[in-house]
Amino acid sequence: MKEAELQWAGFNLAGLLCLVLMGLKLKLALLWSWWRVLLPLWVVLLHNAVYIAVGFLWLTWMGCGREGDDLRIRAHPGLDRYQLGSLVCALILLDNVLRKIGGPRESDWWWMASGRTEVILLSAGAMWACQFRFWSSMVERSNERGADERGAPRR
Repeated sequence: MKEAELQWAGFNLAGLLCLVLMGLKLKLALLWSWWRVLLPLWVVLLHNAVYIAVGFLWLTWMGCGREGDDLRIRAHPGLDRYQLGSLVCALILLDNVLRKIGGPRESDWWWMASGRTEVILLSAGAMWACQFRFWSSMVERSNERGADERGAPRR
């Protein structure tokens, strides 16, 4: 499956989940807010916004090197686990933000769905850390002289 197809499949899955949640809300008369019904869409949008922001910051920082250095994008098999981790952290973050906005209905059975400020900050930090780890593994600096950063020849 091509990467573009995979991205559209994820967006389509988020839309399908929104439709399922909307059907549940309307059919069972659940007291969910429309923000919560659209949570899968918000998660995908937040994840993509952080992906773009961190990528822009990382490429800008890496591009400020010595003269003659070029940036290379590596093949990334196995790096998708950082994207998945970031996506899960975005879900936890937005769920807790909605719980915090919705009122003092804290969950007694699971601290990650408590709406507490600590959980919000922890999940936001973990989401950014996963993205920075992903981009740090994706981009490497190469120079035209065939030497690494210390000046030693490459093998």
